[in-house]
Amino acid sequence: MEKEDKIIKSLLEDKFTVKAPEGFTGRVMDALEATDLQKQKQTVSADWPYLLVAAGAVLVAAGILSVLNPA
Repeated sequence: MEKEDKIIKSLLEDKFTVKAPEGFTGRVMDALEATDLQKQKQTVSADWPYLLVAAGAVLVAAGILSVLNPA
């Protein structure tokens, strides 16, 4: 059993070592940051219709109140 363990350990240490190419981590981090910024932009732009509906509701309510209670 120890002989097999040594063989497996040797294979894992020597032959199956795969390293990422130079600059790989930096590129991954840049891609993640770009994705995060894109999601933030989409979130902000997705809020506009709700804000417009809310503003329209306030204006309609103000118009109804001004008709019902003339000054």
